Amino acid sequence: CISCETVYGCTDSEAINFNADATYDDGSCQSCELATVNFSVNAGDVVSGDYDNVVINGSFASWNGWGVTLTDEDGDGVYTGSTQVEAGITHEYVHALTGAADGWSGWGVIGYAPESCALNDTTPNYFFSGECGETIDLPTVCFGSCTNCTNVEVLGCIDPVADNYNPNANI
Repeated sequence: CISCETVYGCTDSEAINFNADATYDDGSCQSCELATVNFSVNAGDVVSGDYDNVVINGSFASWNGWGVTLTDEDGDGVYTGSTQVEAGITHEYVHALTGAADGWSGWGVIGYAPESCALNDTTPNYFFSGECGETIDLPTVCFGSCTNCTNVEVLGCIDPVADNYNPNANI
């Protein structure tokens, strides 16, 4: 026998504390629950008769169309939906509109993440990760944006010919 020493530990390769060197399962195995992610996208201004479904497509669904279908239960233009994902890894995703115009492929109009909130410079995808059993409430963002597109009052000069003109001001 190369090594007759008993090594106690978790022998379940699916467990989060799996010990490849263990020769005797000591009952210490711990399983990892999935993480739950809640998506919220303000898409009221981009949904149309041709593209009337809002979906989230991502790595957690093998980038297949129709990853998570979002709904707008109260008609306010904010579409929400949830799914469970593998915990402990970074997931990437994009917003998408689909409908009659693209044959309901799940990929009609893609809302990539702007550089300021993308995974990196070369991957225009949103991203998140979560721990075992965690619920991740992603903030409401405007379709293809990093921020919500609700009307926020921004005080300032709205006259474009004035010296102190503020292009972000609306009051």
